[in-house]
Amino acid sequence: MRSLFACFLVCALAVPALSQDDEEYGPKPPDEEFKLAMVLTDQGKYEDAVKHFKSILKHFEKEDPETQEERDFVTVAQLHVTAYQLRAQMQEGRFPGGRRDLCKDWVEGILPAIPRAVGEEQASGKVAQVRKSGDVRKLLKEEGYAGVVVSAGLTDVAAQQLSKWIQEGHRALVQDAAASLFGFSVAPLDIAPGARVTIKRDPKARDVWLLADVVDVSLSSPATGWCVTGHPTAKPLLTLSVTLAGQLAPLPDAALCAIVKLGKGEVIFCNGQLNTDDGDGAVLYRNLEKYLSTFPGAEEGVTGKKK
Repeated sequence: MRSLFACFLVCALAVPALSQDDEEYGPKPPDEEFKLAMVLTDQGKYEDAVKHFKSILKHFEKEDPETQEERDFVTVAQLHVTAYQLRAQMQEGRFPGGRRDLCKDWVEGILPAIPRAVGEEQASGKVAQVRKSGDVRKLLKEEGYAGVVVSAGLTDVAAQQLSKWIQEGHRALVQDAAASLFGFSVAPLDIAPGARVTIKRDPKARDVWLLADVVDVSLSSPATGWCVTGHPTAKPLLTLSVTLAGQLAPLPDAALCAIVKLGKGEVIFCNGQLNTDDGDGAVLYRNLEKYLSTFPGAEEGVTGKKK
């Protein structure tokens, strides 16, 4: 529908038969399933949307579509299911035909790279830099800030004030020892020469839109910056495995990117020295910029304005 390549990809990947384990949504007519699927797609809830698209395909496995509208339902459903499957393959580093750029362009055409977060369309704001305690006092007096980039150097009182501000519905990015203010255990990267380094997305982070279109990430050389070694509740997004030369067992995994809920807000840790010349490091940093400029509590009425 979108290009000759789109048609080729649908044929090449072939939509498989539905699994018996797929959640049943019926009985609903295909037109209702289609409306639900499109709403979920617009919201970026692709996993849920695909379940409705699969329901449409399952319906027409039993009876052929008779009208043009029904044929369109099937075509659109096939495109979205195939795009979702290809997206999952890409996240594992697999690209049909080896054409990474072509696959990314096609998937993004069906499933937008950075879907709008629900309720955040009009809820954007400014991003502040917090390097010292005085910056926190200034931030609390200002309106319209959605997020902050936090560096180490805050007093305990300033850290508590900033944490409360985040809990009210804001976002913070930390990239160094400041992460310890929010419960992260962090350490500077220290990778021995000759070590084998593997960076991968955490399987549970598939639908986090902060990682939209982020498939291949590498560290700058020499590897610098910080990593997360632990947190009681944070969700790892990108994990780092290091195997030393001559050793079969890798060192314990660390996280190069992780996120934790803090009240109505969120704190994101991300290594600040990712490679932006090769791979998707630059894409991740652009996603972070947008992420910080939107309010996580927008759908609950949090706008950053003083009451």
